[in-house]
Amino acid sequence: MIKQEKSEERVLLRRRMSRKVLSFCLVIVASLFSHPSFAYLDGFSAGNIMNDYTMSNSSTMTEAEVDAFLHAHNPCNDTDLEKPQRYARTRNLSYHIEDGHFVCLADEKFSGVSLDGVTTFENASAAHVIHFTAVDYDINPQVLLVLLEKEQGLISDTWPDAGQYQIATGYGCPDTAACDTRYYGFINQVQRAAELFHSVLLGYWSNYPVGNNFIRYDVEEDCGGSVVFIENRATSALYRYTPYQPNAASLAAGYGAGDACSSHGNRNFYNLFTDWFGSTQTTPNDTPVTPEPEQPTAPEVPETPEDPAPEDPVPADNPEPETPEEPATPVVVKGDLNGDGDINISDVAKLFAVVQGTIKLSPDSPYFIAADFQGTGTLTIANVAKLFAFVQGNITEL
Repeated sequence: MIKQEKSEERVLLRRRMSRKVLSFCLVIVASLFSHPSFAYLDGFSAGNIMNDYTMSNSSTMTEAEVDAFLHAHNPCNDTDLEKPQRYARTRNLSYHIEDGHFVCLADEKFSGVSLDGVTTFENASAAHVIHFTAVDYDINPQVLLVLLEKEQGLISDTWPDAGQYQIATGYGCPDTAACDTRYYGFINQVQRAAELFHSVLLGYWSNYPVGNNFIRYDVEEDCGGSVVFIENRATSALYRYTPYQPNAASLAAGYGAGDACSSHGNRNFYNLFTDWFGSTQTTPNDTPVTPEPEQPTAPEVPETPEDPAPEDPVPADNPEPETPEEPATPVVVKGDLNGDGDINISDVAKLFAVVQGTIKLSPDSPYFIAADFQGTGTLTIANVAKLFAFVQGNITEL
């Protein structure tokens, strides 16, 4: 992906902010970075970024829903037409302006021919191109929406330039060379990306096939990498598209810059998808499975208290409800590992010591529970990195 000049200032700002982190934090985090096998974002796994069903489920959105999504995220009402003149590198770019405002992706129209040469698009909306392509290639339209944002920020950009549409999904734009002009054009880009994902899902070639693969952290070889067991073809397709995994600094930074060896592509893909659409691990049975088992048991609960309750006030002896240490619950909150009512770097340090084994915590301890954000019963580097990201302000919930 070629980064747009408009985003350079934001990236530089993020990098400056990350340099201001206390050196103590950096010592801790540097230790975390040496343990690349853990996933640090909620549910993120380098070997299973998305499952095959989620990537291939083309029925998640109708064309009308895609259109509504685009307009809800960006109403195309930016009237600050002097904006390009304030940035040296955007002054000579081409913009679509109508009725005193920039035209954004939601309202833009596209014409061209599909890859197979069968379908002609005439002044087609972005929603139509995205939905048509999703159905044609059996790809989740949500995947294409995320890709457009991840690569060129086109969902949120209120003043996109013509160049962003030329390389809308970053297809044919390697990090080590200029973009290939053969793949220019919004329709071409969306369809090429879908075609690539579809081909890998069908079992065609991928440079990162299912199984063990060494995946680098960044384009720079000196940044290193690690062996990742790729669990499915969807994840294989994502690595064929963006051949890097996020390092620990990238994961701990949320949407931030991380460090000099941080890549953001697959991390941002995961972040955007889960923020916008939920889990990357959906199955056809997601909705029917959970509600049904719970409903038969619910009616049985009221029947037992009904007899004793009216005439038997004595069972309200309640020695048992009082024994589960109620004082611990209000005092210790998620992330507060020392019970001081504040969540800060000392909690990160303590949790790191617990994970390293220098401090012992019983699984029954309220402080263990405060650190077990996912309720898995285990504390790993993943918990440390998440707590550090929370303390930094990169995430708002534990």
